[in-house]
Parts: sequence; C-alpha cells; structure tokens
Amino acid sequence: MEAIRNILTTVNTGLSVMTILFNRYTETLYDQLSNNEHVSKMLIILFDFYVTAQMYIVDGYQYAYTHYPIVRELANRSIYYTNCIACFIEDYKVEPFQHHWISTHILIKNSHIFKGDRYIHIENYQMMSTDVSPDCSYNGKVEQGFMYFFDILQSLITNLMHVVDAIVVMRDGDRYIVRSILNVHTDFEHKSSEHVFLSVTYKHPSMNKPIAIEIPAQMYQVGNVLFTPMFVKRCLEYQSLSYVFDDNYTLDIIDNKMNMLSMSSTQYAILTENNWTIIDFAKKTTNLDTKKPEEKEEKEEKE
Repeated sequence: MEAIRNILTTVNTGLSVMTILFNRYTETLYDQLSNNEHVSKMLIILFDFYVTAQMYIVDGYQYAYTHYPIVRELANRSIYYTNCIACFIEDYKVEPFQHHWISTHILIKNSHIFKGDRYIHIENYQMMSTDVSPDCSYNGKVEQGFMYFFDILQSLITNLMHVVDAIVVMRDGDRYIVRSILNVHTDFEHKSSEHVFLSVTYKHPSMNKPIAIEIPAQMYQVGNVLFTPMFVKRCLEYQSLSYVFDDNYTLDIIDNKMNMLSMSSTQYAILTENNWTIIDFAKKTTNLDTKKPEEKEEKEEKE
C-alpha cells in the first residue's frame, strides 16, 4: 500500500513539474514573438488574410444563395437533413421539407386500458398541389383544400369518444393556416396579423424548468387559432426538451404590447389584424344551451 502511495506521489510531482515547465516555455515563446517585429507583422498579415477570406466566402455564399436556385436548394436541404438527424437522435419531430402541405392532428385522452402517455396524438400529413385551374383562384383552392380536411375532421370527431381537441394545420408557402374544432370557423381573411408574441413559456407542476414555445413568423395570420391543447401538444413534440403534458399546464405569454398574462389548458387565442382574443372554451361549453330550438319550444308548450 505504501509503495502504491509513493508511486502516485511521484507521478503527481512529475505532472506538476511538467506543467510548470510548459507554462514557462509558452510564456517565453509569447514574449519572444511579441518582441519580434517580423513575427508580429506576419501574424497581422495572416489575421488580415483570414478576415478578408472569411468576408469573401460569406459574401460569395450569400450571392450564390440568392441568385442560383440549385445552391439555395442544396443549402436548404443540407440544413433540413441535419435537423432530421438531430431529431432522430434526440427523439422529436420535424415538419416536412416541402412548403405546401396540410396536416390533421387529433388529441385523445388515454384510457386506463392502454399504457403510455396520458394523451395520444394522432397526426397525418398530405402534400398539396400548387396547380391552379382556370375556374378557381389560388386562395379559393387553398380554402377548398383546407375545408376538405376540416369538415372531415369535424364529422369524425362527433362520433369519437375521449377527443380533447383536433386541429388542421396548413403550410402554404410563407404562411400557416391553423383552425381547431373548439372554435367555430367562419371565413378566411388571407391577411397577416400585426400582433406578435414576444414570449410564450410552457409550465407544468411536474417540471423543474419551463419550455419556451416558438411561434413561427409565418403563423401570424388573421383568424389563426393558437394555444388549444392540441396546438400546445404539437409544439412540444416538435422541440427537443423533455416535458410533461396534461390539463394542468399553463402558458405565460408576453405580447408586443407588453401585456403579460397566464393561460390555462381551457383557453386558446384567436389572432385578429391588430390584436388577439382569448377564448375560455370551458366556460363557453358550460354556458352553452345544448338543446335545439325545436326541443325548447316543445318544452314551453308542454308547460
């Protein structure tokens, strides 16, 4: 035992001596280089060359990216597939590379019969065609494609049990269109909203750290329905941090008018042209008279 201790002490002493000698050598070398006028000039020339070369490379890349579609396509695909590798390793989702698609998302509360997450997310993506027929405008085609899936989703949900929420998300070039079955859809505005969320933070009692939710700039469109339970679950699945999701979460939001508020899982937002509206669907459901007008008239006649 004593021999082992002596060996370790000797090794430690040797490493300490080597560290001291190395530090002295580097200090001496630095002093010599600093005092040597030729070496100093050479280092300055190399640094100038590095800065100039970097500037030309960046400018050249930006020019090629702007003026040559093939360069832009290769760069975008390289970035996208790099993200795909990262999402595969870290186990999170990523949207399709194409910019014209529509997706349906259904959030179902898990029964105790099944193992796994308390809430099940069912999603499907379909690519959209950009061809336009002479008898229909481009926006008209977008609306038809969106309502095709939205109407199907609504008809399915009426016959499904334990459905918490369902949304349709469409990517149409530089904009997103988002609607939820929790909100009555009226029409499409095809306008950008000037309202912006500076910060959206997801919090849960079972999580030690909150998660920042990023809203893409293309999603600020008039009429978009945000922050429903399915929307929040989708945002969490498309980022890399681990999370806990159920109806106990809250969202801390700061908007561009410096309004600070907290939203629960029973609230969602609708974007307007210059502002946004908060809807509490729990109260809305509670206050809603589910009887049909004919049923109410029959009841009044009987009375």
